[in-house]
Amino acid sequence: MELIERTIRREGIGAKLADGVKALPEALGRENGVIDQIRSRVLDVKGEGVIMHDLRHYWSAFFGAVIAGAGPSLQGEGSDLGPRPDLGIDDAPPGVAKSLDEALTKVGSVRRTQQAKLFWDTLGVCSFGLNGVKDSMVLTSRSLTQAAGWEGMDTRDGFVVGERIANLMRIVYGRRGFRKSDEFDISPRYLGTTAEGTGSEQGIAEYLPDMVDDYYCRMGWDADTGLPTLSTLKRLGMTEFSDVAVV
Repeated sequence: MELIERTIRREGIGAKLADGVKALPEALGRENGVIDQIRSRVLDVKGEGVIMHDLRHYWSAFFGAVIAGAGPSLQGEGSDLGPRPDLGIDDAPPGVAKSLDEALTKVGSVRRTQQAKLFWDTLGVCSFGLNGVKDSMVLTSRSLTQAAGWEGMDTRDGFVVGERIANLMRIVYGRRGFRKSDEFDISPRYLGTTAEGTGSEQGIAEYLPDMVDDYYCRMGWDADTGLPTLSTLKRLGMTEFSDVAVV
């Protein structure tokens, strides 16, 4: 707790920790000339430390953290850990792909699980309690309609809610100067292979650009900027944010 308080106040060593994981090598290593040594050991995505798990051997979850709209969070874990028939995903491919075609099969499941998770977030429900539950989207959308007194909302509407949120977060990115190159702001070590286990064969770096492009296509985002197109915002009823859209 003392270290956290020093970081908040930017006092002593806390001042070197306050700017996040990506800044650590410079902050801690410059004085002793070990910036590169520290950098080679840091795991970060877009400047933030990775979440509690090492996802290098679960490429779906890894990719879901890369394209998430709130830093490297688990917004779409895909199906590496098991099929998700409740979301229309019946296959569970190996965590590490052996080819580009295998890598691209993961993108659709990431998008699907991302939309479901973001919808469940609006309900205040943890997705961990719903993963694999039969008819999870049916039950949650029905619960919402009954609690709110709505009529006619179905599972498709739930997925659309999640899609709208994903687009809204991407709009925030755009207004803050996001560029497609920022998508690949990942520390070299995290893009590499793991020392042992199922991820030791190869890292995801070779396939990541094609996976990102495929995700953009599925989302209806511009391939060059990674921002929503105007037609996508029109489809989702979000034209009030068209200042960021790509025509």
